[in-house]
Amino acid sequence: MDDFEFVAEQFVEYLEPAVALLFGLLKEAVECETKMTVLYVMSFIIEKMSMSMRIDVQSLVQYLPLLWEESREHNMLRCAIISTLLQIIKALYEIPSSEPIVAFIYQIIEMSTNVNDPSHVYLLEEGLELWVVVVHYSRTMNQELLNLCENLVPLIQQSSSNMNICLAIVQAYVFLGAEVFLPRYGQEIVKTCQYLLTDLRADGVVLINRFFLTLLQAVPKFAIELLRPSYYQQTNFPQVLQIYLQIISRVLVNDQVTFSVVLAETGAQDALEKILTAWLENMRRVTAIEERKLLALALSSLLTVSNDVIYKNFAGIITNVTEALNDIMDVFSQDTKVDSLVIDDENVDNVGVTLFSYGFIDSDMVQEETPHFSRCRAFCLRDPTHVIVLKDYLQNQLVVLKTTIGAEQYQSLMTSVDLQTLKELSSFVALGIDLPTGIDDGAA
Repeated sequence: MDDFEFVAEQFVEYLEPAVALLFGLLKEAVECETKMTVLYVMSFIIEKMSMSMRIDVQSLVQYLPLLWEESREHNMLRCAIISTLLQIIKALYEIPSSEPIVAFIYQIIEMSTNVNDPSHVYLLEEGLELWVVVVHYSRTMNQELLNLCENLVPLIQQSSSNMNICLAIVQAYVFLGAEVFLPRYGQEIVKTCQYLLTDLRADGVVLINRFFLTLLQAVPKFAIELLRPSYYQQTNFPQVLQIYLQIISRVLVNDQVTFSVVLAETGAQDALEKILTAWLENMRRVTAIEERKLLALALSSLLTVSNDVIYKNFAGIITNVTEALNDIMDVFSQDTKVDSLVIDDENVDNVGVTLFSYGFIDSDMVQEETPHFSRCRAFCLRDPTHVIVLKDYLQNQLVVLKTTIGAEQYQSLMTSVDLQTLKELSSFVALGIDLPTGIDDGAA
């Protein structure tokens, strides 16, 4: 079964008797090491065969709590029990329905991830993996599942090695029930992460900022207030800067007023100019088209802000937005150009790849209809990047700008943009200005 060319369908007829015999051996075995070996084999079979059929593992599920009690002095056997539970949940595509078993699962997670419990030293890795899977496959939030989060902050503080999976757990909770999770734990988790930013290497800083970005995607209004101290930063790391620009963009797209207030609170008179300069100089380093469109939407939102910094950087803003349009616009039919990132009935089946690119799901979940996948997809379908047509939004912003500042100043701003960029832009929007001969003023 561990062979690369193993075909699960060919083993189906042997699956049920193999599991039954192994279960019998598990109950009869006396030595801890034997039980552990049998459990790992059963777990491996369940993992390999889970996509072929939904096998009846209820007897095994009901036996595991007893085995757990018998293995008080054998942490490695308990690791095997946790791994088996994890594979059973993934195979069944759901949490076992028995209330005692659900309580048992929560008990295991609480014990194995509690830094004050001595056994967590041995059980932590498997316990965290089980925790992620349990939240992913849970259909609703409940008090017991929520209470487990008391262990999160101590784990994040304990070691940076825990951070990746801990933030994955937090992310899963946000998608499952942000309205109850964030008011109770959000502020403490965010403050802990903000404190850790000062001591982490660039990859750790990126990890935390990606988590902040997820909050802004999933619950923008709540996250904007939660993250207020993090808006204005100085960074020399290109990768960190790219994530930071996405955070700024999320805030601008959702709430310009709060962003302006936060900039004023910094006391730095040139805060906006510094941010915009770094933005325009580094936007080309952002290669993912979803991220480029997000930045372009945010830049477009600035066009109607009455500020000399915006007017001074008008040419750079238009150039970067035009480059983003060139990247995201596809020829659909009869030479009609459409925004390739807007999700509709034609491309909704490809949403799994988008969720993976955002880090919402792992690569092995792209084609899986898990409860977590469904929740992430619902958020994605409401995301401005996949709802707003960039060229239409830019067109509206240009019309408002011209009306606000007058045709003469508008013409002056447009002439600061190089002619090639204006030519490219005119294929997407009506510029509303007189152009030199040979350049059309109007969207194709």
